[in-house]
Amino acid sequence: MRRFLLLLLSGAVILAIAGCQKAPKDVVAKVGKRYITIDDVNARFDPRWSRFTSFEDELQKKKDMLEQLVQDKLLLAGAYRAGFDKDSTVLAAIEKSKNNLLLNVLYQKEVVEKVNLTDDDLMDYYKSLGEEVRARHILVKDKSLADSLYEAIKSGADFAELAEKFSEDPGSKKKGGDLGFFTRGRMVKEFEDAAFSLDVGEVSKPVKTQFGWHIVKLEEKRKRNQLPFEQQKDKLRQQLKRVRQQQLASAFVERVKEGAEVQLNPETAKLVIDRFAQDTSKTGLPVFSEEENSRTLMTYKYGSWTVSNFVEGLKKLPPYRRPAFSSDADLLDYCKNALIQELLVKYAEEQGIENSPEYKEKLTEAIEREMLRKFKNDEIYSKAQVTDDELKSYYDEHQDEFMSPEQVNVREIQVATAAEAEKLAKQAKAGGDFAKLAEEHTLRAAAKSRGGELGFFTEARYPELFRVAKDMKPGDISDPIPAGGKYSIIQFIGKKEPEVKQFNLVKKRIENKLLRQKKEDVLKDWVEEHKKKIKVKIYEDRLASSIDKSKYEKSPDTSSTR
Repeated sequence: MRRFLLLLLSGAVILAIAGCQKAPKDVVAKVGKRYITIDDVNARFDPRWSRFTSFEDELQKKKDMLEQLVQDKLLLAGAYRAGFDKDSTVLAAIEKSKNNLLLNVLYQKEVVEKVNLTDDDLMDYYKSLGEEVRARHILVKDKSLADSLYEAIKSGADFAELAEKFSEDPGSKKKGGDLGFFTRGRMVKEFEDAAFSLDVGEVSKPVKTQFGWHIVKLEEKRKRNQLPFEQQKDKLRQQLKRVRQQQLASAFVERVKEGAEVQLNPETAKLVIDRFAQDTSKTGLPVFSEEENSRTLMTYKYGSWTVSNFVEGLKKLPPYRRPAFSSDADLLDYCKNALIQELLVKYAEEQGIENSPEYKEKLTEAIEREMLRKFKNDEIYSKAQVTDDELKSYYDEHQDEFMSPEQVNVREIQVATAAEAEKLAKQAKAGGDFAKLAEEHTLRAAAKSRGGELGFFTEARYPELFRVAKDMKPGDISDPIPAGGKYSIIQFIGKKEPEVKQFNLVKKRIENKLLRQKKEDVLKDWVEEHKKKIKVKIYEDRLASSIDKSKYEKSPDTSSTR
């Protein structure tokens, strides 16, 4: 397998290098014979999170990114010269990520490339967002339970009470299943279609989604005020693209599952379902004999599962994610979902994804990332060493960095009202036993048994108490202090002045800091040295001209409809 991967990688790398011989359009830098395009720069900025405040800000950030890309090209050239493209650990890492690469390309081909939006699509979506609904739901894994709950609701049972008792959605369970208001595109399609098709007060029959069985009740339906279409067209495009991709992906996954010919062995399936209906072991799973574990539970296009395979898979799931198995349908659904990654990888292989240019490009990117990582660690960062003398010297010269903060220790009586605090403060100042008063009255349960003593703490722990305590003397009792919606009075016990932490306590922290700085220095030196050996040309004018200045021009205020 590794030999095959090496040949495949070599072919991909040769293609990538060959593709660099002719300068593509929009080149903003040339490093030796390799090119960096404006698309390479822009690809490093995720539009969802990247924010530029001005033309100058965007240009500077893209210059910085271009410098990083130039550095990577220099390092990559060094990695190829050193033979890291044939390094066994690099190849092993790529081999482990092969399935993810296949699935990334498969997703691109089967989902992303198939979403093409027109202005009419955007307008229809815009109109659909003009309405929102408020709904409740009850989510259960068991179809028979969903059916019985639906019948109970039809007979007059209170929906909210049933949701609180039976729903497996932790986010809405305690609110009687209330999901609040939502628009189209916020929920999975099956649930959304059910909710928006109901009349106010109406309850749906059980609806199947990837999460289980839902019973939906429509509480309210209302119109939404929206910004004008043109003002949010780009945002709508991103939202609708995401919705369509989710829908396409779900439909594609269902087709792959159906094509996998997953079938249960009826006798073994009955054994498993019956056993789950009985008491389970301490692990929350039924126990099967050695003979039962060896029975075939399920077959599919590429193999089979025994009962043992099935149970081992369930053990990897936390108890709250383990489905109920009350029918063949529940068992079949679980098996199909548990197989999905394997099924998608097999589908990708059958479609020849490994031979596609897109996959080879992804493969090249993956191996070069791993080459860069290993080359920097083995050939550059390994030269960054920190000696014990350097650590001690830094400690001696920067002791202000290692000061422990000032701390105080007090007894506290925390109460709900200012009046209670005033009353207790008078009692304590009149000679009352502060510790006893704290045991009787404080709301801070953890300190009650200690007579209200909090132990030494810094300003960051209890800021309001610390600010009062730091100017007190032993035995002093404070006036009421508002803190966290309650009121406290404190009796000062003692103070710890700031002091330098012992060397052995901060040694690792110093080592990490110095090592990080040395790594930056040796990397910078390596890059500067190799810039002299490999010709680097930066086209800043092209980078600047690629930025749309008009988006930073101030436009007249426009009114919006809300």
